[in-house]
Amino acid sequence: MTDLVALPRIVRSERRTLTPADLRRLVDELPGQYQTLVLTAGVLGLAWEEAVALRIRDVDEERRTITVAQTVEELAGHLTIVPEGKRPVRLRTMAVPPFLLQWIDSHLATYRSDVLDDRDALVFVGPRGGILRRRFGERVLRPAAARAGLEGLTFHGLRHAATSSLVDVGVHPRVMATRIDRGTVKTTMEIYARTSSSADREAATLLQQRFASSFDDVQPYDPPAPEADTRSYLWNWPSLAIRQRALLSPCGAVDRLIAGDVPARAEQPASLVGR
Repeated sequence: MTDLVALPRIVRSERRTLTPADLRRLVDELPGQYQTLVLTAGVLGLAWEEAVALRIRDVDEERRTITVAQTVEELAGHLTIVPEGKRPVRLRTMAVPPFLLQWIDSHLATYRSDVLDDRDALVFVGPRGGILRRRFGERVLRPAAARAGLEGLTFHGLRHAATSSLVDVGVHPRVMATRIDRGTVKTTMEIYARTSSSADREAATLLQQRFASSFDDVQPYDPPAPEADTRSYLWNWPSLAIRQRALLSPCGAVDRLIAGDVPARAEQPASLVGR
């Protein structure tokens, strides 16, 4: 008779939770160019491959939403933009709290003002304008986390922290599963339940209440009334507010911290980016 072998017991490590104050300390320790990237991941729970693939067109300020429509794959040192996500379930649009949109707006005006007319341009890039690599976590995020007293925090840990925030503010499990893109809550709910847009908006409202007081130093820009010869701007994205902010805001020195970015020229096919 074959002897039974006792398998080692799997002990799950305790997942880190971040308070709004913790996330603020972390953001303040990061180079300016990467602050909004980490904040977006910490509030919305985007995976790394989703966050670095966000395009300007994916941020809808009028509807206050962000759409996850593509991802970035990094295999054997090569970066590839994968349209429409790896799986259909990853295609999703989620409501965004207003304070986070203000941070994204400020980020675009300060660091991406030269590509605001290109709706397919990436929102978050490295210091040389290329797609960010995963070693960003080792070279940029980990040292900043240590300085903020959050040793060991990873980019994936931001995703767990975002999920915990949704739990803390009382968001319905089905809404959480849709926003974070995780499988079933229960089989019945996966088959029959749907997340309404009003429930998703309520989640954004609750996140606004949780985080806004810690990140309220970025204020929305109120542009002056456009003159007659600027009317054409009103029909183009980005908005006139972003265009004018790009002209008026100081362009501070670009952080030269090595982030492992790869220059990505617009004329290259997506499959060749990073080669």
